[in-house]
Parts: sequence; structure tokens; C-alpha cells
Amino acid sequence: RRELTVIEGGFFSGKDLKRSTENLNRLGFFEDLDIQKKKGTEEDLMILDIGVKERATGSFSVGAGYSSQDSTFVSLQIAQRNFRGYGQTLAASARVGVRSNQFDIGFTEPWLFDKPISAAVRFYKWEQEYYEYIRDSQGVSLGFGFPLGIDDLTRGSIQYAYDDAEISDLWSYASAELREMLGRTVTSSMTFGIKRDSKDKPWSTTKGSLNSLSFEY
Repeated sequence: RRELTVIEGGFFSGKDLKRSTENLNRLGFFEDLDIQKKKGTEEDLMILDIGVKERATGSFSVGAGYSSQDSTFVSLQIAQRNFRGYGQTLAASARVGVRSNQFDIGFTEPWLFDKPISAAVRFYKWEQEYYEYIRDSQGVSLGFGFPLGIDDLTRGSIQYAYDDAEISDLWSYASAELREMLGRTVTSSMTFGIKRDSKDKPWSTTKGSLNSLSFEY
């Protein structure tokens, strides 16, 4: 309902109804939308019925493989894009291998405090064994998205990320550049972005575009 630009008691607008349909399709929660316009109890009243057919928003996958970088590994991913029916996204993944271990979990709230402001937090821990060294890192990121007031499709974003990495087991013949990396390295960064998404559907798109620009310091 919060994606609708047509509201009870308001004047009917075909443009707003079309925009509402695109907003609902853009969510990716529904397989089909059926909008019916019916005559109301008075000549100047209209009844608008919106029927939706929900699609599966959860996913679960298990896999195994081999690569020259990771050697043998197994992976597990689980995600829910409509957590608790509030449009929230909760995702977690794990990848365990001979040369690498990766654990990742993230949560996104699309309407913070019932406002069109999104918030996302992510935690991760990675350990990667390269040929010349081992990198063990953990970090967290926190980001917010918000409308810029240009139009309904353009949003800005700001994200803070913190990464704490440890380089160890350096190869005895490693280059001078790698030797300078030995030990602990902390990266603290800010990312600013702007994105405009005018696609009518996330899948089987028939019109629109996705444009984004970001800068990280």
C-alpha cells in the first residue's frame, strides 16, 4: 500500500495509477497484478480493486566446486527478500574451502521509521590463502538510501564501511610491495551514490533503464 500513489478520497489519476502499477512490479514480490476499476455509489466515485499473485521471495542453495584459486569448496546461501512481510531483506551466506572461508550476513530495511528511507547493515569475515600470503579480514558496513526530490525514481545513498585485515604467512621471496602490507591494515571508507531506476519490471523488462554513479573515499 505504501508504494501506491493513488489514495482513498483522492482524485483519480491515470498517470498515478500507472506509476503505482510500476512501483508494485518493481518490488519483485508479485507474479501478476490485476487492477479493476469499478463504478462507485455516486457518479463521481470509483472503486479500485488491486489483486496480486505473490511469487516466492525466499531462496536456499547449496553447492560445491573447485577452482584454481580456492581449490575445493562448499557453499551455502539463504535469503528472504520479503522478511516478515515487511519488504525487508535478510540474507546470509557461507563458503568453506581448502584455501578460503567466507561468512556474510546482511539486513535491509526499505522503509525506516515508515519513511521512504532505506537502511542496510552487513557483517562479514573472510579468510583467503593466496600463493604468497594469507589475508584474514572482518568488517561491517552501514548504509542509507533516500529520495533526492528530483523525481520519484532518483535516490541518493551514503554508506560507511570498516574493514580490519591481517596479512600473515608472507612468502620468503615476496616483493617489497607485499612486505609493506605485512601486519594489520584498517580501511575506513565513505561511499556516496546516486541511482535512478525507471524499469517497469525487475524481470522481463520492457522499458526503462538503471543508471548509477558512486564515489568512495
